[in-house]
Amino acid sequence: MSTRTAAARAQIPWHWGAPPRASVPARTAELGPPITRTAVTRADPGSLMMWVAQLRRAPYSYDWIDNFGRRSPRRPDPALRDLESGDPLMYIFTVTGYGERHVEAKMTSRVPRAVFGEVVIRYDVHEVGTASVLQYTMWLPATSFLARIRRYLLAWADLPMARKQLLTLIALAQAVPVGQYDRPTPTKE
Repeated sequence: MSTRTAAARAQIPWHWGAPPRASVPARTAELGPPITRTAVTRADPGSLMMWVAQLRRAPYSYDWIDNFGRRSPRRPDPALRDLESGDPLMYIFTVTGYGERHVEAKMTSRVPRAVFGEVVIRYDVHEVGTASVLQYTMWLPATSFLARIRRYLLAWADLPMARKQLLTLIALAQAVPVGQYDRPTPTKE
């Protein structure tokens, strides 16, 4: 095994994918270091952010687990183009901040919050040369020994879900770019 492969494996479950690109805001010590998932694509940043905004209606991960068995929509909803603070995100989060290339949300659903604590997530889109980087960052409470164990277990559980979500968002951004976003849906006659 090469040194690079060994170093990449040592980062799992705390990091997956390309090296993190986004400089994320510092969080309080009780939330612990960030957990990051990062993917690189040729899709344009506007298309990626368009699909990140679609997380308001579906999680775009393993639908049989986190979307009650319904398939996440494969056509963007033009009504969900602009994010606002207070918008729901993936059923259990609420948008707390956003910009042209990022969105941040906090877990607000009562039951998941009771189980996982004060979870904060953020999506960032960056251009790197001719590529775009889609980065997902998550902070979990780590104030006690039990909270650190919970954080470790959730990091492992989140890894396949977040990986699938990022890869799905990238595939959709490549298939339905932002230029096609406002086109009317074809109707059958």
